[in-house]
Amino acid sequence: MSNDVPKMVECRPLSERMKHLLPVAYLPEQKARELADLGDVEIVGEEASKTETPTPIQVDIGYLKRDRFSKYRQLTRVAWVQDMSRMGGAELSNCVVVNAGEQCGFDIIGVTPARFSEDILYTCDLIVLNNCMEFQPEQFHRLRYHLHERAIPFVKYEHDYREFKRTNVSQPFFTRSMLNVFLSPKHMERHAKIFGEEIVERSAVLPLAIDTNLFTSGIGVDREEDLVLVPNYKKCGKRIDEYMLAHKEYRYAVIGQVPQLPGTVEHLPKVPNDQMPKYYSRCAKMLHLPVDYWAGERIYFEAALCGCTPVVDTEHVGHASWLLDVSDTASLKATLDRAPYTFWREVDACLSKL
Repeated sequence: MSNDVPKMVECRPLSERMKHLLPVAYLPEQKARELADLGDVEIVGEEASKTETPTPIQVDIGYLKRDRFSKYRQLTRVAWVQDMSRMGGAELSNCVVVNAGEQCGFDIIGVTPARFSEDILYTCDLIVLNNCMEFQPEQFHRLRYHLHERAIPFVKYEHDYREFKRTNVSQPFFTRSMLNVFLSPKHMERHAKIFGEEIVERSAVLPLAIDTNLFTSGIGVDREEDLVLVPNYKKCGKRIDEYMLAHKEYRYAVIGQVPQLPGTVEHLPKVPNDQMPKYYSRCAKMLHLPVDYWAGERIYFEAALCGCTPVVDTEHVGHASWLLDVSDTASLKATLDRAPYTFWREVDACLSKL
């Protein structure tokens, strides 16, 4: 699906009703020309190539607070369905992708268990179905009604492997969607084995959306060449213990509450996401050896962007299956910056075929 996607055009919003866009927005070419004809935007840049990198965006959760779509119907109305009990990796990624979609001219409102709205689901043009494990039974029933009985076009944007636990329910999510989006080649491969190889034909693979402006090595922190960061011991357990016993030449900085560990260990409290760059920049390596399979693992790319070498299990860390040269931070940053915009290009390409 990714071989024929619309080009993006750099635009400047002109009208009051387009003020939600940033000073410069990247819109699909056809949508940009329609809005330009209406006097809503001015096309100021050449058509962007498929390899060009738009300016990265800042995370904004405004879409989770809105309760109605714009009254102007030129914008595609998107109901973004997701769990929201915490601000974890998937939720941070959602914010980045939604912010990119708003730049691209989509009208997006979050639908969560706490802010469940039938009005939004009835009036949307498209549903993006993200993680949806926390909805109440009646909410989930109504959601499936809109997806399957009303047949609202929808995208399944998958962030983990939890749908494997209820395949009788989730099979139609992947086989009836107009597009499935996975975080890594390994992530898509494992889903294809469960839900059928035919889902690959309607799928795209994009790395987890990351705010690359935040994760950078140039923050004035001295790197300690014998220090290894362990950001998520809980997922790894005894595999970290075994590594520490085999590599006593290193010191280890371990985040969160952990048991007594072998070797020289610096215990760190839970670190907010926006403070992680200074720890990545301080450590020479980032150690992550999870016991279970994970779709992506944002810490793999976050560490690399900060010049911290990831030491990972390539079978269990999905992002490692991209086989990227993560030591080339400039190229990695460009790849990750493109991903949220590529998501919306894929979506727009699917909508244009309806």
